[in-house]
Amino acid sequence: MQDIRQSKLLIFQELFIIFYITVLFAIEVMNLYSLIVLGVVALVAAAYVFTDFFFGKRSILKTYNIDILVLFLAVNIISIIINFKYGFKENILCLFTLFVDYFILYNMGADKDEKQVQSLFKIITHCFLLLYTAAVLFSLMGYVMRHSNAFYIGERLFRHGFVENRLFGIFPDPNYASVVSMVLAMICLYYLFKSKDIFIKILYGIGVFLHLCYIILSGSRTAVLAILVSVMLSGYFFVYRKIKNKDFSNLKKQAVCLLTAITLAFVCYEGIEVLRIGLGYLPVGISYVQGDKKAEPISLVREDVEESEDYSNNRIKIWKSAFTIFKQKPLLGTSPRNLVSYAEHEFPTSYIAISKYMVHNSVFETMVFSGLMGLLLLMIFIFSCAYHTFKHLYQKTEEHFAEILLGTAVIVSLMVSSMTLSALFYNRGAYNTLFWISIGFLMYYVRPKQEESNTLKIANKLFKRRKS
Repeated sequence: MQDIRQSKLLIFQELFIIFYITVLFAIEVMNLYSLIVLGVVALVAAAYVFTDFFFGKRSILKTYNIDILVLFLAVNIISIIINFKYGFKENILCLFTLFVDYFILYNMGADKDEKQVQSLFKIITHCFLLLYTAAVLFSLMGYVMRHSNAFYIGERLFRHGFVENRLFGIFPDPNYASVVSMVLAMICLYYLFKSKDIFIKILYGIGVFLHLCYIILSGSRTAVLAILVSVMLSGYFFVYRKIKNKDFSNLKKQAVCLLTAITLAFVCYEGIEVLRIGLGYLPVGISYVQGDKKAEPISLVREDVEESEDYSNNRIKIWKSAFTIFKQKPLLGTSPRNLVSYAEHEFPTSYIAISKYMVHNSVFETMVFSGLMGLLLLMIFIFSCAYHTFKHLYQKTEEHFAEILLGTAVIVSLMVSSMTLSALFYNRGAYNTLFWISIGFLMYYVRPKQEESNTLKIANKLFKRRKS
């Protein structure tokens, strides 16, 4: 009976995540923000967690390091209560986002066998691939046709198509879209090598190419940097796996791995530059076929970067302003979703209050939102996961190498991108959803095989549940 109930919960989890991804897509790409839909999502998520907690195996509390995330959630709740007069509604919505991230997305590997985890991961990632590859393809078609449009709705500027020498397409922010494309390209590569069907391999190969094209045309320096880091990491461990048992010194092994990693990153960078040049001429070819013999290649040089002396693109100003705010609330922060509102009331002359920008650094942002308490808990969580991951990659190179390398490359690249982008740990979108799904997938393979978290032990005692 328990197994039947758990199977139904697995189906419930699959359907909920598909629904959640579709809602995120509608909000991000189609700009169909609806409190009613988010309310329905919240109710369905609460129903899943309630059913698992009271009638299932309480798998939501069996995921690795869930104790730390529960404490992190508690810190944010306290911060919201303390700062209740600033952005209370958005803070409550953010709590729902954290709730889904920890107990449904990150929970994907708990109480499941490998076949179930692989099936769930494939369903989730292919839902992402279907929606976002279609959006990328539509955006690329707009680039080829030289579509460009910019307009204001209230104080907010919307840009569609190819604007300011970068491709927005149908995405509101090309930086976040390009990072999502980067992750989806990695997932395509993973399934390309796993698949044995030539036709399926070709489809995944096309997916990799389309997402890479969007990344280049988006002009996102963050995504390119993250790609280079992930290529270096993947190249390093791929070679290390091959030469680990060879009969020469560890120093030589490390030198070979590092040299290979750097070489691959250089080749990747040059390949991106060559493809960038080619993409600049792509609309010229289309125009030539249509009879325009004088069409010029499109410039992909971002004017906001090339013509500015501030290479950080105002990020240093934002970080200085955020640090000033942090110093007033160093222990528990300003709460997750009210930084601009807080700055406008408490620091009306600050850069954040005037510009209304977010922090553009997810780690620093966590420090501002939830104080040193929240940052400490999050760092413990990240470094604990990193320790077990790299320990596994060095010591157990033959066990699930492709899955662990994929998860590691995705998480590392997202962490790199989070140094210049906001809300990896707080946002409601594809960017952070892929993070929690990927880290849940990765921890399934590398986590210590402990049966119960402390949070689960406390819950079992409070609610009189024996070990299952």
